[in-house]
Amino acid sequence: QVHHGLWRNCRVVSSASHIYQIGPRYDSDNRPENQNQDDDSTPHYKHFLDRGLDKVSFQEYHKDYPHVQWTVGLAGRPGGPDFYINKSDNTLIHGPGGQTNEHDLHNEADPCFGKVVEGLSTLDEIELIPTDPDRGN
Repeated sequence: QVHHGLWRNCRVVSSASHIYQIGPRYDSDNRPENQNQDDDSTPHYKHFLDRGLDKVSFQEYHKDYPHVQWTVGLAGRPGGPDFYINKSDNTLIHGPGGQTNEHDLHNEADPCFGKVVEGLSTLDEIELIPTDPDRGN
């Protein structure tokens, strides 16, 4: 996904003390203001979909890889392409039983596939960007 340039101009959403979620833009209207409408270089969801990279084939969770601070998990059902970085221990939220709702996903859990080992200062800088909770950003 990285060598295809799919993560250029992606969006980052910071959720209070919970997660940073990173994902493609889901429609062409979300292009950066300085980008020409005819310029198709902004990767968005369709680019992931066209390459078969829009979700994982098998959503798997293993208890040996819990969602502790600074680990990386796949978001959604089925997981991907959005992923998130856990700001704190989110094992109860993103592990088995954390996704229960009207669909009874009591055995479901988000795959946890990595850990941030450097660049935490970049995450600290993201945290300092002003947000507008009334607009959801």
